[in-house]
Amino acid sequence: MYQYRAVASKSLKEVDDGAKYHIDTSQIKSDIRLRDLWAEISASPPSGTTIKQCEDLLLVEAVLRATKQSGALQREDLEAARFLIFWTANAVLPTEDFTSSWENAQLADDTKPSQPKTYKLSRLRSSVGVSVLALLNSISPISNLECDDGIDVITSIAAFTCRLDPWTTEQAFDDASTILQNYESFLRSNRREELTAVLENILRKKVKPLFSKTKTPAVTAAGRKNVHPIPQPRFDPSIFDPESKPWKFRYVYIITVLSWVIERYSPSDKLSLESQFPLLVPAILSLIDDENLSFKAKGCELLLKFLAPLEESNSDVLQRTNLDSVFQEALYPCLLSIPTITPEAESIHLLQYAYPALFAVIRTRFSSPKVPSAPTPLRPSQTKVKHDPDPQKRLESLTRLLRHGILHSYHHTSNPRPIENTSISSYPYPRLSALLLSQLPPALSELGIHTTKHLQDLVPTISAALSNPFGTAFPPLLAAAAEAARTLVLNAWPRVWRWRAELLGGLCACWLHIADDLVDIGICASGDGDGGGGGGGGGGGGGGGGGGGQTVVLLQLQCALKVVVAVLRIAIEENVVVAAEEGGNGTGGRDGDQGREEEIIDVDREFGKLVQGEDRLRELLIGNEYFDAQ
Repeated sequence: MYQYRAVASKSLKEVDDGAKYHIDTSQIKSDIRLRDLWAEISASPPSGTTIKQCEDLLLVEAVLRATKQSGALQREDLEAARFLIFWTANAVLPTEDFTSSWENAQLADDTKPSQPKTYKLSRLRSSVGVSVLALLNSISPISNLECDDGIDVITSIAAFTCRLDPWTTEQAFDDASTILQNYESFLRSNRREELTAVLENILRKKVKPLFSKTKTPAVTAAGRKNVHPIPQPRFDPSIFDPESKPWKFRYVYIITVLSWVIERYSPSDKLSLESQFPLLVPAILSLIDDENLSFKAKGCELLLKFLAPLEESNSDVLQRTNLDSVFQEALYPCLLSIPTITPEAESIHLLQYAYPALFAVIRTRFSSPKVPSAPTPLRPSQTKVKHDPDPQKRLESLTRLLRHGILHSYHHTSNPRPIENTSISSYPYPRLSALLLSQLPPALSELGIHTTKHLQDLVPTISAALSNPFGTAFPPLLAAAAEAARTLVLNAWPRVWRWRAELLGGLCACWLHIADDLVDIGICASGDGDGGGGGGGGGGGGGGGGGGGQTVVLLQLQCALKVVVAVLRIAIEENVVVAAEEGGNGTGGRDGDQGREEEIIDVDREFGKLVQGEDRLRELLIGNEYFDAQ
């Protein structure tokens, strides 16, 4: 085997900084038996250096690629293949301290950030090791291994199922995904219970031991809310003890394994998932409660994936275990990670998972309210019907999320109201402001008609964002505000007509700012109406020579504004019709209908007055093609 080791050593020396390698198998005979290969590998010390492990793995891959194994292997060769699988699965696991690089990789803007050269050998070991496992799997399928042995191998392979991980190369990811997909298909083709048993064993034997040292006083050992938790010290020194968090400081790859396990569940696995609550909840809470933002974000992401099948299957496990309050109390501190204490990029990374996770907790715990039928008036002698407390709790949770989460953070990081003695709004963190505004549509959709309670806070916020004169410098902020305005009108339509002046002010100001930018680019936004709205695509092609992608984005914004105006017009006209049917008169004040004789709303006349003041609004308010779609 000495000459073959020379081939492996040569391949090792030629590895580039990207951990890419090439093996020359032309000098390797094709009749080498697996038992001889295993004898060579097992002769090495069990705990060698990374260089020695890479050389051994390259040797194994070179021999496996050059050897033409017959269909039926002898018993000694099959045993050798099994031993090689176990040895490779153990050798391939990342053992270095990847915590800091893992955090940096999570926060990186790139899909696959570049890794430092110090991890070149570790990444090479990953690529070669998983490739060897793929070759051995074709000789001795992993699905034929006994339960405990199979758990070890599957855990090692699952550690390479995330492209962002610093120890995972593209080749390792592809090979690991292929092996696991084939393994999962094999188990599902037999009995689905086998896959569930494998997932439970991974959680029980691999995940739980690593997270058991981390304190989670909010839950009991049975995975329920701890109603009488032991008081914790104000300052817990154990957070600085690496031994209390082995999953973070030594075996950070277990987070990827946990993610892979959670992603395997579907709504049909409702009973299995509920039974494994005690194995999953402490690990997820440990991540969310961690002091490092990257781990918090990963915990929120895993919670979101974890709740998805439960929500789709209408599970009531959160109600039975009372864990919804535990999850909410763990998630709300994440919403406080905003500038200036937290950098904008890190805040965005966390909040993009924290808010969806909170929505998922509320949706999973409370079913969507049914539209009530017309109630029968009660006589004075009748007792009041007892109401179900769940809808009220759901409304309180959503109201808290809207007021103390989204709006509070938005007003803290931006100043939507004009600065004193100026008419300019301040948005020092436009990307974060856009993210927070994008959380309004799901919140308002969940609130439904109860959105009307918050109009006095929502309308000025959205209108100020739309009317920001520098908004076109960051179009995603305007797009988020336009979508929030559309959702607001759809859900609060019975009362939104009272706020039509402020809404139209923001929409018209935004339209004019976009028109000014299009003129600067070289496109006339006014005219016969063909350029602005026919969708972003048609207008963008005509402006490709002037503003490129910016033109397309601005035209798409104009289209979105037209949709909002069309929906607002429908809401106003609908209220006029309702008022007429009830014997009232649709009026424009905010002080109520009683005791006030005001002019009936004439939408065409009001829109016409705005166009008389600024003709560039004609395409938005009169020539809007979405009016015809009503």
